[in-house]
Amino acid sequence: MARSMIFQVAPHRTPVLVGVLAACLCLLGPRAAHAPDPPLQALAPFEIVAEDVRSPRYLAVDLKDRLIVSEAQPGQVLRIALDRTVTVLIDDLKDPEGLVVDPSGALFVAADRQRGSEGHGQSGVILRRDPQAGRLSVVANDFKQPKGLAREPDGTLLLSAQGRRGERDEKGALYTIEPSGQTALLIDAFKQPQGVVVAPDGTLFVAAEQFERRHDRVDGSLFQVAPTRQVTAVIPRRLKDPFGVARDPLDGLYVTGTQIRTPGPDLDIILKRRPDGREVVVAQGLHNPRGLALDRHGHLYVAEAAKRRVLKFLAPLAPTLDPVPPAFTTQATLTLHGTAVPGALVTVQGGAADATDIADPAGRFSRLLPLARNASNRLELYATAAGGDGLTSAPTSVTVVHDDMLPIMALTSPTPGAMVRGTIVVTATASDASGSGLGMVTFAVDGRTIEATNAPPFTTSLDTATLSDSPHTLSATARDRAGNEASASVGITTDNTPPTVAIPAPLDGGTVPTRTPELRVSYSDATTGVNPSTFRGILDGSDISATFAVSSAGATATVPTPLANGPHTLLASIADQAGNGGGKRSSVPKVPLIKV
Repeated sequence: MARSMIFQVAPHRTPVLVGVLAACLCLLGPRAAHAPDPPLQALAPFEIVAEDVRSPRYLAVDLKDRLIVSEAQPGQVLRIALDRTVTVLIDDLKDPEGLVVDPSGALFVAADRQRGSEGHGQSGVILRRDPQAGRLSVVANDFKQPKGLAREPDGTLLLSAQGRRGERDEKGALYTIEPSGQTALLIDAFKQPQGVVVAPDGTLFVAAEQFERRHDRVDGSLFQVAPTRQVTAVIPRRLKDPFGVARDPLDGLYVTGTQIRTPGPDLDIILKRRPDGREVVVAQGLHNPRGLALDRHGHLYVAEAAKRRVLKFLAPLAPTLDPVPPAFTTQATLTLHGTAVPGALVTVQGGAADATDIADPAGRFSRLLPLARNASNRLELYATAAGGDGLTSAPTSVTVVHDDMLPIMALTSPTPGAMVRGTIVVTATASDASGSGLGMVTFAVDGRTIEATNAPPFTTSLDTATLSDSPHTLSATARDRAGNEASASVGITTDNTPPTVAIPAPLDGGTVPTRTPELRVSYSDATTGVNPSTFRGILDGSDISATFAVSSAGATATVPTPLANGPHTLLASIADQAGNGGGKRSSVPKVPLIKV
């Protein structure tokens, strides 16, 4: 069942107070126990998201950045939209606790049971709410005091509880619940385990006061359970009733609880374990803080049970880059310049190694970053307020491809040393497998660009008539998007002038005294030289080329068949090495009779 209501929430925002929070009550003196509640102090500005929330317990954030709250009394699960509209997603629950939302938008909630007939047979149950129809279904049952919920990437749920129904001993434990509903004990021996969170590598973190096994007791408030099931106190400081847990993208861990102070009043706090292992109080002066949740912008939500409200601590804005780095580079290092919240710790992840810098009082930062060679570097920049003690922003993402490898380039046509004429086709092959990809292929002759293209097939045409009859250099250059260049070239000779052909004998228009005269042809070519194999001799329309003795300078023959008296025509032709053809015609008008 679902219904909507509006909470009237007055705008409320508290400026950030940065300093050493542990000393904030130092002036209270011996009357501290009777002093008014200490003011709420934090390393981040905050606002009230919702008020009049009865007994808020655990928190989650859904796919649309809407806050989900479990409300112990009267036993509901609420959804608070960005416009502060509150919708009851689930009601009639007894003791709803842990919450988690999966990538489909399905909501899982741990509770003692459903009220009414729907809860018949339920005792310590995990329920799934369908994101479309809103129907509830039982995922697992029979847990003692089910509390915190988390979800692994494969869909396995993790639950903290005091054991299973039917077990005599109550031991704080972690259970796995597979999508099929099959449950298994992961590890036990925690004292009052509450919130649970999972890191991407499968490491678990659970809020608890103590871990004890075989007389080996470890005190703390936040414990790490490695995939090997080895347990370590990552926050050794003891808090009373540690409850909510959250993890930011930089592995900063947050836990709510009560700091035990002697002398002086106890303080309800949000404690942070920085990625470097140091502990810092993010907020103090809260009133019975319960669940925690981080949204994708880095804002931290906390349920403040004694005040019946939910607070939102605001993360800093993501860093900005100026200038934006190039998408491709040949350099092994990259200097990032930009701005962030003044005093923020700027963390860069995604290169060959992580890098950090502190934004100056004007918010400026500059950091030299080593890049992974010949690879795509997806860089993510985060700003963590108060020099790394505060909240962490959403990331600013940029991808820089490092590429210092040359493309592969080859000219496939024409062949080296080719003798060419007219318009020819020039072709090349080019590729770049190192990451940045080809940017441009340029064709040139004698260093003068004749064509540039960025898409295969890599081909162009060249009108050799625009060139002198002489040797030339034809080249192709491939440039990738990172700026690496590779070239290939061939030498060619252009020749668009046909050979010169002459017929010294018989003379054109002359008379020969014999029916079997000698035929002599001379020829030459200034650029590429003649191709003797192309010589042709045609006498009166008949090919007599085979009778000629052909050399590189000329050809001679004797007429094989006696000629009749009268005019005759000899045609001689030859081509040069470039294929240009030249010819000569000679007419013999009269051949005298030979008397026998």
